[in-house]
Amino acid sequence: MKELYLACKVITPMFLSGFDGITPELRAPSFKGALRFWWRAMHGDLSPADLLEKESHIFGGIGNDPNGKAYGKSKISIQIPKSDFSTKPCRPLPREGARTFKHPAIDVDSDFTITVTDFPNIKELILVSSILGGVGKRSRRGFGSYRITHINNAEYQFDDTLETLAGYINSIVPGKYTLISGKIILKNPVLFTNDFPFIQEIQI
Repeated sequence: MKELYLACKVITPMFLSGFDGITPELRAPSFKGALRFWWRAMHGDLSPADLLEKESHIFGGIGNDPNGKAYGKSKISIQIPKSDFSTKPCRPLPREGARTFKHPAIDVDSDFTITVTDFPNIKELILVSSILGGVGKRSRRGFGSYRITHINNAEYQFDDTLETLAGYINSIVPGKYTLISGKIILKNPVLFTNDFPFIQEIQI
């Protein structure tokens, strides 16, 4: 089975830990969960039932599809080899009363590697995930961000322009998003029927 090898660098403190919830640890399930979240977020034109069916075919799920075939396990496997990353106590909360509270985090500029099954458009999905989000606690507040520096040992020239991001997205969900007036916009959202977060508009 072919695999992709991605070298990454932490760019904001990463609150990602192991079983004790404290000791910093790079966990493959957290990265896989982020990929699943952003894949789902790019399918805001689907009904919940259609979304669940398509998602389960890729990321695994219980039960059977409409043809009676079991979804089974995920088609995507992620591994993170052990790395000697540095750690640092960081403040996860900006509130005035929490200025003295710090939590162990994987420090900025730490390097790590991801090995992932070479599934169709998986590279673009990882790139979208790395640009729009992060992993671990407080990722919705900018923590846990990382960038990809090499893909299969070849240097990756990081580019976070809207044009490049729109290209990645449209390779995953062709024709569903358009770039207009400095925004990436979902063409046909199924509003008021979706109970999951989805990308309706992106600005940088």
